[in-house]
Amino acid sequence: MYKNISATIKTAAPISAWIGFIGSVAIGVILKSEGVSAVFAISVLISGSLTSLGYSLFAYGFGELIEKTTEIAENTSFANSSQKTTEILKEIERVEEEISGFLEQFENESDIRDGDAVRLHGMRVYLAELYEQAT
Repeated sequence: MYKNISATIKTAAPISAWIGFIGSVAIGVILKSEGVSAVFAISVLISGSLTSLGYSLFAYGFGELIEKTTEIAENTSFANSSQKTTEILKEIERVEEEISGFLEQFENESDIRDGDAVRLHGMRVYLAELYEQAT
C-alpha cells in the first residue's frame, strides 16, 4: 500500500468521489423525506457532490505529482551519475592515448615546437578538467 503511494492515492480519489456522490444523494433524499424544503435538500445534494468532485481532483492531482516526482528522482539518481562518470573515464583514456601518441613523435619534450607545445598544453588542460569532473 505504501510502497507505491501515488497509485494508491490515484485509485482512492475516484472511489472517494463516488462515495461522496452516493452519500450526497442519499442525504438529499433523506432530508427531503424528513420534510426539509426541496431547495435545501437539492443544495445539499449539489454541494456535497461538488465537494466530493473537488476533493477527488485534488487527491488525484497529488497522486500524479508524487508519481512524476518519483520518476524524476529515479531518472536523475546514481545510475545517471555513474553513467556520466563512465563516459568521463572513457574520455580520459582517449585523451591520455592521444597525448602519448603525440609525444611519441618527439625524442624529448624539448624537441616540441611552439605550435605543438600549445596543442600539448591544451590537451593537458583538458585532461586536468576531465580528472576534476571525475572526482
